[in-house]
Amino acid sequence: MFFELSEEQMEINRLARDFTNEEILPVASKYDEEEEFPVDVMDKLRECGLFNLAVPEIYGGPGVDKMTHSLIVEQIARGCAGIATSVEANSLASYPILVGASEELKKKYLHRITYEGQYASFALTEPGAGSDVAGLSTTAERKGDHYILNGDKCFITNASYANYFVVLAKEKGAENKFTAFIVDRDLDGVLIGKKEKKMGLRASNTASVTFEEVAVPVCNRIGNEGDG
Repeated sequence: MFFELSEEQMEINRLARDFTNEEILPVASKYDEEEEFPVDVMDKLRECGLFNLAVPEIYGGPGVDKMTHSLIVEQIARGCAGIATSVEANSLASYPILVGASEELKKKYLHRITYEGQYASFALTEPGAGSDVAGLSTTAERKGDHYILNGDKCFITNASYANYFVVLAKEKGAENKFTAFIVDRDLDGVLIGKKEKKMGLRASNTASVTFEEVAVPVCNRIGNEGDG
């Protein structure tokens, strides 16, 4: 089996390496010590095509393959693991949309992070559930043209800056029927908690998110009910 990198992959790796050396390493300690989200670094990463790495070109992303994606994140993490974590939050939120959302939702929400410079967060972890997805307690109840979401999410990367969240919830009254939704930050009942104080990865923003009677349009459901 042939494992050598292509010329294009090596070129992109050099770009990410040089960016890290010039733009991340000189400021990494500052952002970590001050626990500050590096908006300016994120903007520069976007300009260089080193952001939204999971998004295909047809939706405004760089359209890189998985190996190239890994090379870029590895270089960024070499400079600051916290910055790399926040960079990947947009990718993490993009995957469910790419896998299960309608074409209309893909264009609407992926364009917002690629063309409009927005942030997205994947909201899965809860105070009583994380890797044990079956333990999720956030609920979604269908009422007409909306789902009513209630629940608490915690340790959500980039939550303080996210313009929308990809949220996993279980159907109210059902034990193991989970559905994913795209929830806009500005909907009534979406409450962002205070930023967490952490021992490490402090350039990465982490906060809790609470959903109190949040009315999410049915059209913002990703896939069918229970596909989560």
